[in-house]
Amino acid sequence: MDTDTVITKKDSKQMKYLQQAVRLLEKRGYSDIKAELPEYESPTSFTEKTSDKSYTPDLTGEKDLGKDYFQVVEGDKKIYRM
Repeated sequence: MDTDTVITKKDSKQMKYLQQAVRLLEKRGYSDIKAELPEYESPTSFTEKTSDKSYTPDLTGEKDLGKDYFQVVEGDKKIYRM
């Protein structure tokens, strides 16, 4: 099997999970949702001050006067709030 084919399938599967996660956040009342999907604005990256490592969450959304950051974990099929 070609490596590009595997990557494409993985990307497609990840996009499916991200779309499901966006729908869940919308149902839970989140606004200004950002996601690594073509129809959404990408989440902003941030850098740890202590290590200079950059991180981009899978999803962000605003609710109850705050912004939440999310990572979609494929194996557990859960969304973790950070």
